[in-house]
Amino acid sequence: MSASHATDTSPALPTAGSLLANARELNEQAEGLLGSDPALARQHVDRAEAIARELGANAILAVSLLLRARLHYAAAQFDDALRTCNEAAGIAARDGDISGHAKTRTGLGAIWA
Repeated sequence: MSASHATDTSPALPTAGSLLANARELNEQAEGLLGSDPALARQHVDRAEAIARELGANAILAVSLLLRARLHYAAAQFDDALRTCNEAAGIAARDGDISGHAKTRTGLGAIWA
């Protein structure tokens, strides 16, 4: 077989869409792990946040930050929880994400309560 007919067997690079879907799934898994395995939840949030920042996916980033705020809160890291929740709220507000902004404000309310 000539070189021009060789089959490329290198793995395909993930698409932005598949990375975004992965970040959403990581956030969903993290939310389910908040109470049972916060260390694993934090790993999922770290990865989802990194993907969201890399791709500029602010809606996913805001969810990741809100989950991180909940992890901080559960660990009695209240200043970090407030800072992170405020960052998420700012992102949602700047993007005009009314639902995301409401969720982050609800999160802030839970922290302050």
